[in-house]
Amino acid sequence: MVNSEAEGPTRAIALEMYEQLFNQGDNSILEKYVSADFVYRNPMQDTKGRQQIIDLVDAQREAFSGFRQRVDDVAIDRERGAMAVSWTVTGVHEKPFFAYPASGAPITFSGITFFLWEKGQAVAAWGFSDMDGNLSPAR
Repeated sequence: MVNSEAEGPTRAIALEMYEQLFNQGDNSILEKYVSADFVYRNPMQDTKGRQQIIDLVDAQREAFSGFRQRVDDVAIDRERGAMAVSWTVTGVHEKPFFAYPASGAPITFSGITFFLWEKGQAVAAWGFSDMDGNLSPAR
């Protein structure tokens, strides 16, 4: 099901996507707002398609107990079909996450994701965060 409410992103869509996907673990929201061939580029690992997004979110939710991803701000450029979402993650690092060994410590890191939209769905995104500085053992 494609997003029929709007041709482009809105603040309400960003809040719905982040709450359902990251905080509730409900990946069905991806069918509504994310294209099947979506590409997400970030410093850890590029992901392609909805299933790889699901796998990445599941890995985050498993590694960090009490995982929450709060939306701090949303900026929309309707003319370009673009959306920027700044966010903050909190939780406790209880299991390894990529190259980061579990620390057992509470974590907080922030980032921003830039989305491009076409025909009512996100087709690409680029994510950046300060996770490395907050999860590296030498912190």
